[in-house]
Amino acid sequence: MALLLFAGITALGHFEYWRGEGAPRLFIEASCIALIGILSYGLAEDRRRHFDRYLLRNHLDARTYLVAKAVAIVGLVLIGGVVALALKVAYSGGNFAEAAWFTVLAVSIGLMVAPVAMALEGYVDTSMPAAFVILGVPLVFGLIYMATQSMAPFEWLGFTVIEEGSWASLRPLVTRTAIGIIPAFVLAGALIQLRLRRY
Repeated sequence: MALLLFAGITALGHFEYWRGEGAPRLFIEASCIALIGILSYGLAEDRRRHFDRYLLRNHLDARTYLVAKAVAIVGLVLIGGVVALALKVAYSGGNFAEAAWFTVLAVSIGLMVAPVAMALEGYVDTSMPAAFVILGVPLVFGLIYMATQSMAPFEWLGFTVIEEGSWASLRPLVTRTAIGIIPAFVLAGALIQLRLRRY
């Protein structure tokens, strides 16, 4: 469903472009909507059904359970990136460079959000933890900016230097994501394990 929504919204964003009346739009917005659907670990569902308790008492230790969830989601984000790249290339009439740039941006955002969504789902009964992160983090950062006139949170993540089509401008975001994803998942897993140990 997430990929179908992505395909439809991206096609809508390219409608004026196909008619020769503007630049393609809505790719990042469509990617965020797709990520909201993709970044669901099933932790809340397992908890509701007591399936996590069954697995941890009979088959798995907590670390294996959480690593498997994280690896599966990272794999889904990367597969989604490949599908998004193919659709973007098709929609833009074969413009691979533009499609690759937007796809790298979207995948980086997805991988940056993934550990935070995992930690949230570990404690909150929601099947769409990424929605809270994708919608909540910009709101919090915006409130910080309004209160302090500081762009520091956006700068830390590498968003302030992004220029469309410039690979060099993506380097800070991609580097921070690549370096931070494993420690972020380790931290998220440690927080969730505190809850799982009660079983």
